[in-house]
Amino acid sequence: MNRNALRVRKHVVTAWNNAVYGLRQMDSASTVRPIQPDQIFVIDDDDTAQHIVKLDVGPVVFHVPERPNRPPNLFIVVKGRLSFEGPDFKSTPLKTNDFATQVAYFRSKSGRLEHVYGAHYDFDDQAGRHPVFHAQLRPRAEFAEHVMTDHPHDAASDNGLRNVLRTVRIPTAQLDVFSVVTQICADHLMDAETESEVIEAFQRTRDACDFILGAAHRIDFLRTPSAAECYRSSHWYGSPQ
Repeated sequence: MNRNALRVRKHVVTAWNNAVYGLRQMDSASTVRPIQPDQIFVIDDDDTAQHIVKLDVGPVVFHVPERPNRPPNLFIVVKGRLSFEGPDFKSTPLKTNDFATQVAYFRSKSGRLEHVYGAHYDFDDQAGRHPVFHAQLRPRAEFAEHVMTDHPHDAASDNGLRNVLRTVRIPTAQLDVFSVVTQICADHLMDAETESEVIEAFQRTRDACDFILGAAHRIDFLRTPSAAECYRSSHWYGSPQ
């Protein structure tokens, strides 16, 4: 493993440990598996591109409540990739080169897993017909196998996701794996009655995940003053090829 890859792994592992620590402070009953970051983030040693470090991510399983202050009943499986561009990998923020994130949500109910949400979050700066950052809904019932490694259940049902329309691309922010951690905490561990200690822990998780600069820095049309001040659909797409 080259020096740049080692530097990236150190940054990523430190951020991940701090983010998960914050999540556990928000809700001590919630868990993240695997425990060891080295089992979650694997350097892609086959890549030969200069000044690019690629990571394969997951699968990682979050066990959290569907609503705050309740027993954990949701399993969220996250898997994907994340790459950074150099040449400087010594300091943060690391600059995103590319990412893709797949998620599958399962509700535990009466010993069965119900597959209640599935999507992938993507980045596409080449095709003008796609929003640069977008999500597509799709069933991922097969991800249930990662849940059942540590939490045996009966086989998951698609719960209506089998026929979900897959060709709708929903514009999003950059939902790399660290952004998804922040989303999970906000969606399931906080509400209007959240106590200050939990809010402070959430801020620590956000701070831990803030070591990455999003990929918009690579795209001229997302860095214009009009895009920075507007955020509307006229700035979501590149030029059609």
